[in-house]
Amino acid sequence: MKFFVLIFLVVFPFSLSVKAEDICSQSAEETNTEGVNIDNIEYNYTFSDGYLTCKGDLEVVVDVSDRCSKLFIYYSKPFITDIEDFKAFIAKYEFVSFEPGSKNRLVIPNIKWGTYFRVREFLDDGTNIYSQTYCTNDFIDGNDLEKILEQASVDITETDDINTTINNDHLLINTSSPVEFTIADLDGNLLYSGIVSQQTEISLAHATSPIIIIRYNINGTVITKKFVIK
Repeated sequence: MKFFVLIFLVVFPFSLSVKAEDICSQSAEETNTEGVNIDNIEYNYTFSDGYLTCKGDLEVVVDVSDRCSKLFIYYSKPFITDIEDFKAFIAKYEFVSFEPGSKNRLVIPNIKWGTYFRVREFLDDGTNIYSQTYCTNDFIDGNDLEKILEQASVDITETDDINTTINNDHLLINTSSPVEFTIADLDGNLLYSGIVSQQTEISLAHATSPIIIIRYNINGTVITKKFVIK
């Protein structure tokens, strides 16, 4: 699925290679000189209606300065639902093959929803410039995003007769009657699906997001809960 900012553009025809992902400490509050020109942004994501999450390739077309010597995209942790929660860029991709003075298509795979990003150019005089900061949520179809954010904001205080608690990387379920559970993380990874009829401990070690979603049915009513696990 693609969501476009601009439709018509000319892109310098060659592939960029990604050197590595490195941890950096670029603060969201730090002021920098904006000067990188972004011509187009596409977020080519896949959307799972069953688990209401998405991730995909982030493509940014940059009009790279003819003085650019190094080119990066900085990005934040994913699953941010509010700009107030955006604190820092935590990683970066360096593009080792690009054409100064031309439009370049930069591609980063497996970027998730709620990720903030911007482009940084190092110039030949030792200075650097940035693009403005964007969020992948701005390039997700409105209906898809509404479903994702609705799931991400599930009330954690919902109560019923089923006792569910988090203990380290395990979910503890306490029920005296058979209940069918589905447990997934925000990346769409199914962590458990089955019937629980007694006190049960389920491993969450394979969860790749900081939040898990639990669904189960009681007397025809579907209960959904959110737990922060890390």
